[in-house]
Amino acid sequence: MPLPAIGAKPHISLSGLSSGLDTDSIIRDLMHLERQKVDKFAQARLRLEYKRDAYTDFNNTLRKMREQYFSVLATENNMLSPATFKNFSVDMATNASLAVTATANAKTGSHLVSIQQIAKGSTLETAKSSNRDTGITASEINNRSLFELYSAFADSNRVTIGGSGEFDVTINGATVTLNNNWSMRKIMDTINQSDAGVTMSYSQLTDTFKLETNAMGAYDPVLGAIEMPDNASAATRRSIIEEYNQENGTNYTAEQWLENKGRTLTLEDTSGFFKMLGLSLDDDGKAEATNSQAAILTVNGTTITRNSNAFEIDGLRFSLTNSTEKADGTFETISFNVTRNTGEVVENIRKFVADLNTLLRDLYEKINEKRDRAFFPLTDLYKSEMTEKEIELWEAKAKAGILRRDPLAMKLYDTIINSLVDNIGGLGNLGSIGIDTGSFKFGEAVQIEIDTVALERALEEDPDRVASLFTMTGEGTNGAYANSGFANRVVDALDAFVNTTRDKNGPLNDLNSQIADANRRLEDKNKMLERMEQNYRRKYVAMERALSMMQSQNDAVGSLAMMFTQR
Repeated sequence: MPLPAIGAKPHISLSGLSSGLDTDSIIRDLMHLERQKVDKFAQARLRLEYKRDAYTDFNNTLRKMREQYFSVLATENNMLSPATFKNFSVDMATNASLAVTATANAKTGSHLVSIQQIAKGSTLETAKSSNRDTGITASEINNRSLFELYSAFADSNRVTIGGSGEFDVTINGATVTLNNNWSMRKIMDTINQSDAGVTMSYSQLTDTFKLETNAMGAYDPVLGAIEMPDNASAATRRSIIEEYNQENGTNYTAEQWLENKGRTLTLEDTSGFFKMLGLSLDDDGKAEATNSQAAILTVNGTTITRNSNAFEIDGLRFSLTNSTEKADGTFETISFNVTRNTGEVVENIRKFVADLNTLLRDLYEKINEKRDRAFFPLTDLYKSEMTEKEIELWEAKAKAGILRRDPLAMKLYDTIINSLVDNIGGLGNLGSIGIDTGSFKFGEAVQIEIDTVALERALEEDPDRVASLFTMTGEGTNGAYANSGFANRVVDALDAFVNTTRDKNGPLNDLNSQIADANRRLEDKNKMLERMEQNYRRKYVAMERALSMMQSQNDAVGSLAMMFTQR
């Protein structure tokens, strides 16, 4: 199905009137042979594009696999993280005081916890704020301006704030500019996002507003009494604290002083805003609080104090929300069990192996598929006479064998298989935990198989060894590869393929250069064809003119001869 090559232009002309020759057909036949040569060149260029696209597609596939299994963002199935292979479950009855999650460093066992108090920041809280039994609704907080809410606040607290709308409050030394045309939600958000280091909130249940420092833990009045210049540098703070320690025999640090300062809540408001909300201020419009507290709990009989409600102990992450104190003053004990979640670990490994098997099959197919030379790359003009389905089927055949025996693809395939069967440090290989190649079948890709029973047993008996077989880093006298875990070997192989193809001396750069050169040469060849066709047409036009002149001369001679004959 030979057609004109890319770049051929349509033309309109008349066949030879004088010669009686079909000059269009003659020129078309002459150009047909020339266009076939250019078309072959265009097909060769397309084959270069096919190979470039094949490398790019594989790079994208490998990049996705890396993101899914070898990234810190893959929190549940990061095969480079020991935590993936040491998964624990926490079995605890639902309660309103405590949540616990287990990290990779947890240990199995039973635990008992009671919470005497949770950590809090220093707090200033208003009296009942509104003159309603139901308080202020969430819709009003979010949507109505402070000016519109004046009538909702208790009469004894109502004041007029700033005729212009703007007013300032100072919290922990930070001046915050607010506006009575803003909603209470925007006002609270502005305070919370400022440098004051506090959180302002409203409870419709108690109908009170509250300011609380973000820093929690017990306030130390001794530290708080140490005078420090405003905006003192870190070096100045250290010097002052060291001098205090020498004079008083204490062992404070500048960091402790700074943390303690964060537990102090100071407020200065001459606008009347906080008074309107129901907060008790002195005559100068000031208030101060240092009533922060640390969390105190008992874990397995040991009393623990923390300056936060979220912390980690022995691989267990605790999140406290309420005290477990009962009505009689005693404390309820919460029990929970930590067990290995072997089933989830096995499932994560199974998913990884399944995707790795898919990659091995794709590599094997690309390496071994044969090229069918009957299916050449389609130029645009070939495609113009085919349906989309025909094009799709044809190009699938034309692209077959494009990576046949490709050395980079073969190396990646072999490295993945060898990584599985080669020993890892002094731990043996993955076959020792039930992960090995299946029986070899001629003409098929090697596939990885999992003995679930053996893998579960290995995880129960020695999860650290299983984790090391996957996650060991390449260190030691035997070389990086010999001491790298399976996951590290695989990700190194994926990266090597991608980096090599994209290197300045790699195949992608070389193919792009060849394609750019081919495009320039193809453009030159198409211009040459245009000139050749125009030359043919000029010659045939000249011939037609000459024949026409000869015919005119013959007609004139014939007319003269007839005149003499008649005489």
